[in-house]
Amino acid sequence: MTTTNRLSHLSKSKVNEIIDLAAKVDQSAQDYKELSPERRALIEALESLTYAQQKELCALMWLGRYDKDEDNEFRNFAKLKDETESIPKEAIAGYLFEKPLKDALLNGLKKL
Repeated sequence: MTTTNRLSHLSKSKVNEIIDLAAKVDQSAQDYKELSPERRALIEALESLTYAQQKELCALMWLGRYDKDEDNEFRNFAKLKDETESIPKEAIAGYLFEKPLKDALLNGLKKL
């Protein structure tokens, strides 16, 4: 499979929507286990994405989590998109929900 170093399934506005929801979760997270309205909105937004969009969001998050001194493998968005194939379709929204998305996605967008 050939992938590129750009978003192909997600729009930047959709990524920014997820970032905004993640920021609200960060601000309201008194108790990690609490399913607040903000947490519910974030998980619903993640679950509403197609599998291709979820995988791309995951790759973008991974790209943003590593700094420039990390292994070159984590700076290649195309390779990271290929790596998301290992995450089962039924698990990816939950996987993303458990991650600190806001900063990682902001950093990932800057690196594209």
